[in-house]
Amino acid sequence: MKLTMYLDMLKLTIALAFVALAVQNSRAAEWCVARPEAPENELQSGIDFACRGRNGWCSHIQPGQSCYLPNTVDDHASYAYNIYYQFNKHGPDGAKACFFNGTGMIVYSEPKSISLVE
Repeated sequence: MKLTMYLDMLKLTIALAFVALAVQNSRAAEWCVARPEAPENELQSGIDFACRGRNGWCSHIQPGQSCYLPNTVDDHASYAYNIYYQFNKHGPDGAKACFFNGTGMIVYSEPKSISLVE
């Protein structure tokens, strides 16, 4: 009797694990990017915030690095915003990690400028 009950609990545990995995994998990928209409000076402030003291998170958008081009504030902001968001979206701020004083927005299809993120 105990063995049967143990096996039933094991089957239930495995089934629940598969359900949890399926739910986790079904979530859409999301990126944080700069709003196209955002003023450049506000985007630069967002870049400064996202990159400040982050142990090289933004090193790829420095001159001569892999994501420097295209060299626009919009593209650099999208890169910096997304790096910051990906590391902070599960923290206490959640989706607010993409706010950047109203200059960030979450998208669900991969933007071309983010594809350079390594």
